[in-house]
Amino acid sequence: KEEIEYVENYIQLQQLRFKNSFNYKIEIGKKVNLEIKVPKHVLYSYVENAIKHGLTTTKHGILTIKIENGKSLVLIVEDNGGGIDTTTNTKRNSTGNGILIMEKIYKLYTQLYHKKIKHFVENVVESNTIKGVRAKVEIDT
Repeated sequence: KEEIEYVENYIQLQQLRFKNSFNYKIEIGKKVNLEIKVPKHVLYSYVENAIKHGLTTTKHGILTIKIENGKSLVLIVEDNGGGIDTTTNTKRNSTGNGILIMEKIYKLYTQLYHKKIKHFVENVVESNTIKGVRAKVEIDT
């Protein structure tokens, strides 16, 4: 619950900063327990990347956050930006450390709580065209 509130406040600040150039929606499944402990910034890092690298480079940007519960807690952050450029190794306005830091946090979280965390980031592709980026995090519950 705290992570969702924190991220929503951040998104609203970024909307002001970028003059509402993007919209967002947060979809929370009916079975999701909002009291489940999750690592700090688990959503924030992916949302920040989506806004910084995807939504500020496209008109009519849409940021979607989905939270679902099944065998694990699933967090999905998706944007409709330009996607990840896999043809070059250059990083625009990025240190590349955000996701590396999250990997270290996931490792510590697993050691402390004995709950595994899987994550990946990929281009959203439809009809051989990149339509954005999707980050997915699965946390054992």
